[in-house]
Amino acid sequence: MKNKNKIIAGALSSLLVISTFTPSIFAKSSKVTKEESVYVIADQNGNVNKKIVSDTLKNTKKGDKIEDKSNLRDIKNVKGKETFNKTFSKVIWNSEGKDITYQGTSNKKLPISVKLSYYLNGEKVSAEDIAHKSGKLKIRFDYKNTTFNNNPFMIVSGMIMDSKKISNVKVTNGKSVDEGDNTLIIGYGFPGMDESLSMKGVDIPSYFEVSADVKDFTFDGSMSYATNEIFSDIDLSDVDSLMDLTNSLSKLSSASNSLVEGSDELYKGITTLVDKSGTLTTGVDKLNKGAKKLADGSKQLKTGANDIKNGANTLSNKIDTLSTSLKTAKEGASTLKGGLNTAGSTLNQTIAYNEQVKSGIDTMISQLKSADPSNPMIAQLETMSGTLDQTIKGQKQISYNLTTSSNSGGNPTIMKGASDLQSGLSQIYDGSKLLKTQGSDKIAIGANDLINKGIDPLISGSNDLSDGLNTLQKGSSQLISGINKLQKGSKQLKEGMNQFDKEGISKLVEAAGSIDNLKSRLHTTIDKANDYNNFSGISDNMNGSVKFIYKTDAIE
Repeated sequence: MKNKNKIIAGALSSLLVISTFTPSIFAKSSKVTKEESVYVIADQNGNVNKKIVSDTLKNTKKGDKIEDKSNLRDIKNVKGKETFNKTFSKVIWNSEGKDITYQGTSNKKLPISVKLSYYLNGEKVSAEDIAHKSGKLKIRFDYKNTTFNNNPFMIVSGMIMDSKKISNVKVTNGKSVDEGDNTLIIGYGFPGMDESLSMKGVDIPSYFEVSADVKDFTFDGSMSYATNEIFSDIDLSDVDSLMDLTNSLSKLSSASNSLVEGSDELYKGITTLVDKSGTLTTGVDKLNKGAKKLADGSKQLKTGANDIKNGANTLSNKIDTLSTSLKTAKEGASTLKGGLNTAGSTLNQTIAYNEQVKSGIDTMISQLKSADPSNPMIAQLETMSGTLDQTIKGQKQISYNLTTSSNSGGNPTIMKGASDLQSGLSQIYDGSKLLKTQGSDKIAIGANDLINKGIDPLISGSNDLSDGLNTLQKGSSQLISGINKLQKGSKQLKEGMNQFDKEGISKLVEAAGSIDNLKSRLHTTIDKANDYNNFSGISDNMNGSVKFIYKTDAIE
């Protein structure tokens, strides 16, 4: 029974794979058509780093305005100069009868997640650890439908390996093609299909797996293409019997070449994105250069801020030294002033003593003159008295200068100078403390905050931006290169897809219970698929289609 289920699942999968990629429901519609391509840049594990959405509004009616609905940010017209007005999600384009192609970014959750897992010699390893390793490698792509109604999608993934580094390739739900120097590996899945059909015992593939012997393993990353457009042209309205179903499947098998057309469409879409619709590569290159200049400028700014910080710290230290010296000088000035007062007091005592001595000498002179005017000691005593008188006068002048603010001429005295010196040093000392606390210390703190809270995050952010832009720039170039190679090998995918024989169909009918049961389930599945016609929003008066292109980073 298990083998039967695999055949049934393969048959049903093949039915959808070989359906056309181009939605014909829009062919004769008079509505404006919105064609949307979502480009997903992811890391080696499939974790999404960026989503770029490209929308084209086909102005069927050639109207002067197109009313659109979009939740995109940073909307930019990439093919013309037509302007728009946006109110919440409502966007009015001044189309002037032209088609509009624009781009934007989105944080909306993707309907399909693509997760990659790596195993080396039977053990799960990280993408970083597998680079340049050798052994038995297995890479598994798991596709998960994240829509509320399990709107089904078909997804095709491709990888290109160096044929010299890989051998014994085995693929589950896909195929490998050797192209000389390169080995192209393609796989597929139908996330949401199993849940939508709800057919017991039927396992619709939702993963793709490749195993091989590798040496010095590296690869340029993978690319996946997800679409629900293949369901739009499946018409089961005239399938009334097993034979009718067989005939319908035969008709559908002729559409297998559309897989190549789908790859061509993918290539055209990427080419439009990169070369025509906004010059992605050139724009990213300019933005990258700007980011590098921003990073370099930020580093120079940090150097300058560090110089300011260091200079402010040095100034603070110098001010501390100055304050200590000023404090010592202020204390010295106070001591000087006290010493001057003490000196003045001592000098006054000396003056009083000298005046007593002079008074005694003068008394002796008077007595000697009365007793004997010719006494020779009189002259000597008078000389001594004169000398003492001059000394006392000098001492009084010194005392006056020591103890008063100014002399008779209004000029500052020694005491006035000492007082002014003490006051000035006190003011300078207080000013130095204020200069440190309110000046150099705050400058140092401000410079430090500028570095830690402003410049460092700016440097980190600009470096991250530059790294991300490098990845995006490299990824966009690799994406175009990968598409060219994928287009060559995609036609190989149809091999084995046309193996619908009576045994396979009869087992499909056996599993479904009846042809009507199968038709009903397929109708429901197809309706669910067609319900999902946009990612970023769409107006009620529009037809829509959407596809998703995933690019994962290389392992180097």
